[in-house]
Amino acid sequence: MDTLYLLSNKKLRSVPTDFRRYLSFFVHTDERLIGILGARGTGKTVLLLQLMKDKLPREESLYMSLDDIYFLKHGLTDTAVSFIQKGGKCLFLDEVNKYPTWWQEIKNLYDNYPELSIVFTGSSVIEISRTAGDISRRAAIYHLYPLSFREYLEMEHIYTVKPFSLKEITQKHTHLAEEISAYIKPLRYFGDYLKFGSYPFFREGKISYFEKLKQTVNVTLENDIPTVQRIDYNSVIKLKKLLSLLTETVPYKPNISELAAKVEVQRQSLYKYLDLMAKAGLLGLLPAKLKGITALNKPEKIYPGSTSLMYALSDGVPDIGTLRETFFFNQLTQHYKISGHATADFTVENNAFEIGGKNKKTMQIKGIKNSWIVSDNIEVGFERRIPLWLFGFLY
Repeated sequence: MDTLYLLSNKKLRSVPTDFRRYLSFFVHTDERLIGILGARGTGKTVLLLQLMKDKLPREESLYMSLDDIYFLKHGLTDTAVSFIQKGGKCLFLDEVNKYPTWWQEIKNLYDNYPELSIVFTGSSVIEISRTAGDISRRAAIYHLYPLSFREYLEMEHIYTVKPFSLKEITQKHTHLAEEISAYIKPLRYFGDYLKFGSYPFFREGKISYFEKLKQTVNVTLENDIPTVQRIDYNSVIKLKKLLSLLTETVPYKPNISELAAKVEVQRQSLYKYLDLMAKAGLLGLLPAKLKGITALNKPEKIYPGSTSLMYALSDGVPDIGTLRETFFFNQLTQHYKISGHATADFTVENNAFEIGGKNKKTMQIKGIKNSWIVSDNIEVGFERRIPLWLFGFLY
């Protein structure tokens, strides 16, 4: 177990502290059981270590990654009990989905050792409510999403500001955009964000960014999803084929029967695959107006999970219209209910949004109450025209 302490201290010393994800300010660290779920590459490990630095003296905390070879010979429960006997108070467990009985053992530790707190991270594919003993009734669960444009600017030490609400943006967008533009030229950085800004590992080098992102996609499809959902290799091949087909035609207005035939699966399996890839952060599913996405409810449109994924998985330069819609969808879907609209592109909290370039006409929102044109390539908007980049400041 000494090896675990050495590794934990080493990880803690090396964790960056110059930037904190938005989620770190919302995690209630006084909870005894906390879960942080997110897609691969979003920065869960760094967030976990930062929370560990904040919480307790180092000797009372221990970081462990459950995919460590240590756990091939040692059990989580025995290790945790030894930790408690040495005066330990809080375990920080990474990659819990790599440990087959994680949910049962964490539940038992929570129930049997009230002096112990646990913070864990896991794949966004995990269905917490379906775990044995239903950990969701005991744990405070948080979701970590890709970087927002606001976070990207802060991480690059370009500009720092608190997030805005959707109401603030729709009601005060001209003032907000002018205030930001007095300090920076947002359009100067927006293009780079769309390419490289979704995942924190862009800091390791933009030249290798897309290759690393492709590797992340492969690990998600070949490892994370099968580990959590117990699907076979043949299903993994079909998942890859489905992602490839969708990448070629996004935003995809799904013909479920046609798509199922191309992937060579039944309709029910196709719905399951779409749901899995959405949970894994590879796709975004836009529900039809007034409907949610269920296993029996087809999405109105299918988008890539981020604009960075569009660049990484497409053969050429992504379509600019799709890029704009993907950005808007991904920034809004994290914290707001978003759906299709009869004439505009999106409905969000009784607001209609039509996405386009700086010369986009208002025809499609004419006569619609609470409707807005969201324009790319403008620094400051006016009246019902809002700059696209400003929606990157929602979190």
